[in-house]
Amino acid sequence: MTAKHNAGSILMYESEKWRIGYETYYTGKQLLSNGAETTDFVTMGLLLMRNFKWGSTFINFENFTDRRQSRFSPLVLPPHENPTFPEIYAPTDGFIFSVGLIFKPFGNEDND
Repeated sequence: MTAKHNAGSILMYESEKWRIGYETYYTGKQLLSNGAETTDFVTMGLLLMRNFKWGSTFINFENFTDRRQSRFSPLVLPPHENPTFPEIYAPTDGFIFSVGLIFKPFGNEDND
């Protein structure tokens, strides 16, 4: 499904040593096939990355507002012996946190 009203913004700062990004997205109300109106919502994310000679390390927060459809309505409708599933209109996974390392290939010391 796609909402009639959507907006998004990304702010990014980059330097030799740092990359910092902040994103925010708005999804407006939507009409489901049964005529019900959904809730509008905002999601946000943040990325922090530090560059080194050997590579980079990062920390990432996705959807740190923890907006997910299960907070607005059930994802499984009874009876549970023969369930039905409503339309998906919002994220289903909620908050995601990740940390990682990125290594530069050996032999690229001249490209620092």
